Amino acid sequence: MLTVALVAGLIGGFYLSSIYGTASTASISTSRPVANIQLFIFAVQESKMPWAFVSSGVSNPTIRVKLGSNVQIILNNTGVALHDWALDSISPSPYSVRTEEVRPGESGAISFVADKLGSFTYHCATPGHREYGMQGQIIIEG
Repeated sequence: MLTVALVAGLIGGFYLSSIYGTASTASISTSRPVANIQLFIFAVQESKMPWAFVSSGVSNPTIRVKLGSNVQIILNNTGVALHDWALDSISPSPYSVRTEEVRPGESGAISFVADKLGSFTYHCATPGHREYGMQGQIIIEG
């Protein structure tokens, strides 16, 4: 199984990301400190039922986010089918965020501001995948 490695973090005012060993940097204004960035990295598990998003060894984890946080989602497609990560009206939720469909061996990312309180279901919006088990909860707390 092809594994895609992704490293992300905040170091000295620079956001560093590395996809497939190619690093890129973008400077962040030092006049306004970056606050409340919450990063979640998911891999795909489709070798057994139910299929799942996996983060830190946990399948379809419940993720907790503070209201006002900048949420960053990275999806590493370690499976053999197309996948995405969605938090949208189908969830149902008041958000409309979704990665592009990610091909096997590739990665996709999205970011959004958690500006609405509640508990919502994130899922894979590729037809049939939610029914195969690819869904979890995101709780946005005050």
